[in-house]
Amino acid sequence: MLESASARLLEPGGPHHECPDKEPAARLATIEAAGLAGVPYTSGLLIGIGETRLERLQALLALHSLHCTYGHIQELIIQNFAAKKGTAMEHHPEPPLEELQWTIAMARLIFGSTMNIQAPPNLTPGQGGSICGLEAGWRALLDAGINDWGGVSPLTRDYVNPEKPWPHVESLAAATAATGKVLLPRLTVYPEVVTNIHRWADSSKGKHSPAAAVLRLADSHGLVRGSTWCPGLVGDNTPAAPALVPEPPSDNFAGIDTPSDLARQASAVPEARQQELQAQSAGVPGVRSMPAPRLKRQRAWSVSMGEDGLLEGCPGPSEASGTVQRLVTSVLEQAHTLTEDEVVELFEARGADFHNVCQAADLLRQRTCGDKVTYTVNRNINYTNRCIYACQFCAFSKGKIAEDLRGPSYLLSMAEITRRTAEAWDRGATEVCMQGGIHPDFTGDTYLKILEAAKEGAADMHVHAFSPLEVSQGASTLGQSVSSYLASLRNAGLGSLPGTAAEILDDEVRQELCPDKLRTQEWLDVVEAAHGVGLRTSSTIMFGHCDPTRSWARHILALRDLQARTRGITEFVPLPFVHMEAPIYLKGRARRGPTLRECILMHAVARLALTGYIDNVQASWIKMGPERAIQLMNVGCNDMGGSIMNETISKAAGASHGQELPPEKMEALIEAAGRRPQQRTCIYEHPPLGQREKSFFAAPLAPLVMS
Repeated sequence: MLESASARLLEPGGPHHECPDKEPAARLATIEAAGLAGVPYTSGLLIGIGETRLERLQALLALHSLHCTYGHIQELIIQNFAAKKGTAMEHHPEPPLEELQWTIAMARLIFGSTMNIQAPPNLTPGQGGSICGLEAGWRALLDAGINDWGGVSPLTRDYVNPEKPWPHVESLAAATAATGKVLLPRLTVYPEVVTNIHRWADSSKGKHSPAAAVLRLADSHGLVRGSTWCPGLVGDNTPAAPALVPEPPSDNFAGIDTPSDLARQASAVPEARQQELQAQSAGVPGVRSMPAPRLKRQRAWSVSMGEDGLLEGCPGPSEASGTVQRLVTSVLEQAHTLTEDEVVELFEARGADFHNVCQAADLLRQRTCGDKVTYTVNRNINYTNRCIYACQFCAFSKGKIAEDLRGPSYLLSMAEITRRTAEAWDRGATEVCMQGGIHPDFTGDTYLKILEAAKEGAADMHVHAFSPLEVSQGASTLGQSVSSYLASLRNAGLGSLPGTAAEILDDEVRQELCPDKLRTQEWLDVVEAAHGVGLRTSSTIMFGHCDPTRSWARHILALRDLQARTRGITEFVPLPFVHMEAPIYLKGRARRGPTLRECILMHAVARLALTGYIDNVQASWIKMGPERAIQLMNVGCNDMGGSIMNETISKAAGASHGQELPPEKMEALIEAAGRRPQQRTCIYEHPPLGQREKSFFAAPLAPLVMS
């Protein structure tokens, strides 16, 4: 805290007299040193200690000058003086609410919209001392320009102001909601720091570094993740209400004292002292400190977020914001084409906004697809996991940098590809989806031979194969243009291409995620070339790793623009990042996949943004789990993907949702959700009747031959 830039306060009789550490020049020098060192910094003012309004402005301008130079001040605390008994300023008048409001407003005007400005809620002056009066004061501070309430602790009291207990989070949330805003938990570092964490925190120790610990706790906006749910994991261990709940110690801070560690260290506190601390929590009626942890139980505390993005048990605004209502109405009633900024805005949705977006997406799904939920009976054949590329998200590939990841390398024989295709056809499949790593020995002829092997197993099988990266590599090895090589694949029996290897179509993210892979425009060019020779493709996005929501928006709109030109995309398939074995996560450079809220919004916002362009939005039961995938049918999705038969890529990343979801189980899930199942082919046509009949209660798969 700067507190004040006025040297006058150091004079005899002043509040800082004989306090050399309050020297403004020394404090400003420390703040500047933090800027030079790249340390995210908290500063601010203490008002009502004898300074003038002009001196407050001078202090704010001094801080603003340093921030303009170094960009490191992440928050300003505007704190009002509270007199303490037994001190020299015991009888000094405390500043009224109006002075606090004025100072907050000046700070907002000087620093602009991007600065985080905080006022401690337990120190809000005046207002009669009742909970209603305090809530009115909190609303006044929000209207004056704050966007942060600081720390409200379930573990400790305010040791500087022990007579001022922390408010209930629910009360603070209600007052915040009354102004049309949402109360959200953040980390010690603000979202602007979290989303650029490798600039501000050390990452040299990989997953054991402070930067990695921050990312494990964060969502895509840089706020608290607040959930144990992750894509690919079986079960949902997210705690229910209340918002702040005890939990067993976690490994979020490897090598760092967690709250549970601190609780264990504090277990020697005499019980009488614990009772004394609890007794001191009594204060203003309806407002008290958060309950002290029961230290003997040695439990940590965690924040629990609902799937709508609000704190469990805490209210948000009762109605959707005007911005979100306008956007969804324009899409529903005027067929408005969303812009990049508007898509980003929808990805911010929480609470009433979240529900508004989901309801609009479901209405569009109903208009476009009706109540049927489609799926296909297919088999995945991943013919090799050897790969010359070094994609940081991939736990499937095997190369020189990936020998320590799951399982040995393999290369299927052509005979095994033929056998698996024939077996799939006998079990009612109408599609084989074939992809693999970029094997160092593969050429364009190799892919033609793989295609021939599949067709030998079942001549009528639809072959959905070869990512744009594989097509590009195959064409280059033969010295052919991409279009010419695609025509060769089509003539040999290729039915369509998977729109994989897209990951995130934003080159800034791709540079971190898959630096040696196709650039965004190269990927789009291959897919457009496929459409040009009559091959349809799916489209995908892999999200929730080191990507901001703006990259999601750019990806979706790039696909929409392509579809507007070619009309060759059959479906959009969001693929949540499965983090457990992914190299980029193990190196401490990625989040733990998207949150459940982010997964739901990805499907809902995609429906709104792609309406009129891509009609089918698919849920990945492998990533989401079958029950969560069915839930997505109510937020814009109309397709459950394939029965799969064999899945290896997500499994290698740590997913555990199974290898097959056979038609009888698929249809039972769909019908239990009140929807009508409909089997389809890869390109959304009706399957041959005989194949559909064979697909139910098929014989078990024969053992796989991996080499």
